[in-house]
Amino acid sequence: MSFLSSLPNATNLDLLELNHNNFGGVLSESISNLSTKLADLSLTYNQLSGDVLAGISNLINLENLFLAGNQFTGNIPPNIGQLQKLQEFALLENKFSGNIPNSFGNLTLLSKFGLAENKLHGSIPVSLGKCK
Repeated sequence: MSFLSSLPNATNLDLLELNHNNFGGVLSESISNLSTKLADLSLTYNQLSGDVLAGISNLINLENLFLAGNQFTGNIPPNIGQLQKLQEFALLENKFSGNIPNSFGNLTLLSKFGLAENKLHGSIPVSLGKCK
């Protein structure tokens, strides 16, 4: 996934789909330097691992974020709740642990939300009731 570091100059990039490949490794910090016009980021069903970087919240126009079917671990970054335009969000079939962040209640445009098949625990935040 090191090629992502060559994409910050693609300032008009609005869709990045790399689904159903055999990409492995961890997401580098360069993902946070992708175009702020990026609306769709889909990296499903690869072999990606490690933590999802907090810098993903720099992608302020993201409407769809799909990271399902990988080997991501750790907590879900609470600052994903800053992605005010997020409508569809799928992190299912990973190894996330911890709680669902309360900040997800800020995602008022959210219409599809998938966290199945992880190692999450705790209560579902009441703040999710703010999603329309």
